Amino acid sequence: MAEHQNAARVRRGLEARSRGTFDEHDMEILNDVFADDVTWHSTGRGAIQQDVVGKDAVLGAWQSVAALSGDSFKLIPQQVYGDDYHVIGVSRISAHRGD
Repeated sequence: MAEHQNAARVRRGLEARSRGTFDEHDMEILNDVFADDVTWHSTGRGAIQQDVVGKDAVLGAWQSVAALSGDSFKLIPQQVYGDDYHVIGVSRISAHRGD
């Protein structure tokens, strides 16, 4: 079965984020991925430990994490599930900040 078009769109966004450059091309992809009222749920011990609401806030938080981690930011997309209304993307993310 082919991947749902919304899941494929989010997968492209995760791949753009995994590059960590946030250049013009990647930002174009990322701006296409999210609705203006997106909610990003984050868990773990990272710099973003709460829900972030809104496309600009999510992209700003991601850019902040990339900047704080120097060149250590890594994102490995894993499963992506999607339908006409929701998409869930599971990724392994790691980064180092300071010591």
